[in-house]
Amino acid sequence: MRSGLRIEWSLEATNNLNQIFDYIEDSWSEREIKEFSKFLESTLESLSLY
Repeated sequence: MRSGLRIEWSLEATNNLNQIFDYIEDSWSEREIKEFSKFLESTLESLSLY
């Protein structure tokens, strides 16, 4: 596996992501949250490679 670059999050991006997670925790099932988290992690990993 290649080593990825570090992704730096702005304060605004961090706040927005926290708001998104607050919303989905109230609106989605545990299964959907886990799938979204895996998707997000995978997407960030892919972005860090390019």
